[in-house]
Amino acid sequence: MTLYSVYEPPSEAQDLEDRADSLVFVKEGFSWPALLVPGFWLLYRRMWLELVLFLGLFLVLAYVFGPSDAGQTVFGWLSLALVVLFAFEANDLRRAALE
Repeated sequence: MTLYSVYEPPSEAQDLEDRADSLVFVKEGFSWPALLVPGFWLLYRRMWLELVLFLGLFLVLAYVFGPSDAGQTVFGWLSLALVVLFAFEANDLRRAALE
């Protein structure tokens, strides 16, 4: 069974339809779109700070592991692990941004 958290903006809506349109449903658990296209997922959700931090983390990792073959291999596996971790935590980040 899929669970959702429902978020409503703090401002009072004019009528019932506007209030219903302003509700945001956030699914609990793993996010497949965040796994497949994490940068675009952050852009679509308008999570600008998280996008900058996400890209900055990958730039720092690329710099730390350097251009060597061994460094690129470690960077690739570490990047894959971070994207999978991000997919598990993406909806939690969105929930925190909405609060």
